[in-house]
Formats: sequence, C-alpha cells, structure tokens
Amino acid sequence: ALRRHVAQPSACPLVVPTALDRAVTDLIPDTAIALQSAAKCPILVHFRDVPAPPPNDDENDDDDDNQEAHHRQSRDATANSKPRKAMAIFKYGDDCRQDQLALQIIRSFQRTFERLGIPCFLFPYHVVTVAQQCGVIECVPDTKSRDQVGKLVEGNLYDFFVATYGPPHTKPFQRARRNFIRSMAAYSVASHLLNIKDRHNGNILLTGEGHLVHIDF
Repeated sequence: ALRRHVAQPSACPLVVPTALDRAVTDLIPDTAIALQSAAKCPILVHFRDVPAPPPNDDENDDDDDNQEAHHRQSRDATANSKPRKAMAIFKYGDDCRQDQLALQIIRSFQRTFERLGIPCFLFPYHVVTVAQQCGVIECVPDTKSRDQVGKLVEGNLYDFFVATYGPPHTKPFQRARRNFIRSMAAYSVASHLLNIKDRHNGNILLTGEGHLVHIDF
C-alpha cells in the first residue's frame, strides 16, 4: 500500500515522520530487518527521500487548473532532486515517549552549549510517538555501535582510532580525538543529569568523524 501511494504522481507527498521536510520517493523492502530486542518488535526500514515540495497555501482554491499546476510543480521539484538513502526504525511494543522526552531535554542542553559558546557535541535525533506503544525513530547516520567497533579491530578504542584515522600525530586523528572528547563530555553531563542507565555496547555509537552518540533512552 505504501509503495502504491508513493508511486501515485498526484498523491500528497509521503513525508518522513522524523523529518517533515523530506518526502519518500521509494521504499527498499528487501533491506528491512528485524532488530534484536527483548519482547519488542523494532523494524529497520530503508527508503529514498528528497526535499518535500512546499504545501499549497491556498486551501480554498477549487480551480482544477491551479491544483493541477501545483501538483505539476511539486512533481518537477521532486524529480529534479537527487534521492538520498535514509533509514528509520519503526518500533512496536515499547513506549517511545520516554525517549522523546529525554531527547527534547538533550536538545535543550545542545542549545545551551551553543548559546554559551561551549564547543560540546550532542546529536538529539528525532523520535515521533504515534501511539502508546509504537513510534518512529530516526537513525543516526554514518555510525557504528561500540559492539561493531570491537569486532573490527583487536584492541581498544585507541587502536580503532589509529586504524581508522591514522597515527596520533596526524590531523585526522587529532580531529577525531577532539570530536570524541567534546561529545564524551557533553553526554557525560546529560547522562548524569537525566540519570540515564542501561548503557552497553549496543546503544553507544561512534560517528565517522569520531563523535560519541548515545541512543535508546
């Protein structure tokens, strides 16, 4: 049903729940996987999206020609945009409101750091609760879990950084180390103030630039 909706040129854009400025152009069902979770059912879905066309502000305009022109402009804008591959997790059997609240507070911390000029890093990804026991979760792009990192190299995080960014005296290594320190400091403050527990190698991520990111609150 979703693929039929996406394929209809005159249909309203199917926006990404965690990014309302993006419209889904295609689903990639063959890549969908069920993630490991105790007594829950999180499904990772891949899709392609483009910038969503602007809405029609004239809701009272019943002129068919104007409506068709608007749809045509929307289709042209979508067609001229290069699709981006994205992911989202659809979760059932879990109350996502706690994650949503925690991330709203973390977003407030981020704004405070920026306002005070403190060079710390937080990534408050988006979570949308759609019912009491289900929601949609944005995937943090370009990341590996600490568990995945441990399987890539025989050693500790220092060995992984050397293997990924080069020797310690090089600029890429120093940049990644600086990013790691700034994000570690920010998430240490956030985790302490929010009393975040249940941290393990599956819900601590590393970005391609060396930032630390916590998920699943």
